[in-house]
Amino acid sequence: MADTLIREAIAYGSQPLSPVPQYWNGTSYEKAQGTDGAIFVELITSAGATARFSTGNPGIAVNKVVGSANNTWSANATISAGATSNAVDLQYCYRISYFGTVTNTASLTLSLEVSQDSITFYTAASNTITAGTTSPFHYSTETAARYVRLSTSGVSATITATIAGK
Repeated sequence: MADTLIREAIAYGSQPLSPVPQYWNGTSYEKAQGTDGAIFVELITSAGATARFSTGNPGIAVNKVVGSANNTWSANATISAGATSNAVDLQYCYRISYFGTVTNTASLTLSLEVSQDSITFYTAASNTITAGTTSPFHYSTETAARYVRLSTSGVSATITATIAGK
């Protein structure tokens, strides 16, 4: 069977008939369907993540949230000033949220640190949590770094914290 392109049924204005966007399905050409005229293919992995490849977005957009509950500091852990949490691998996630609760007797600075190699970390954001409170907190940022962790400064505190990415 010779390759034959699907063509428009009607010529528009002074333009001749031309091929429509299409793909080979293994036995014949089919007209490509997409959003706003863009061709895309959507794959769903066994883990439940969705990846969309398109002419406008040739990369991967992963829609699965990465990060489990209390993955940095477990429920009501006593954390000393200057401590760092476990690093979380958030490869392919650029939207980062960190949240939990803090009970402290003086002002505490909670910092989000990022790294590409899980060895050298850099401070990406710092937030002060006021003194003498039990405070729920939630902050978010965007980063291209692969590894993320939390660090504290100021005073010891009781902290439960989670880092998640999408």
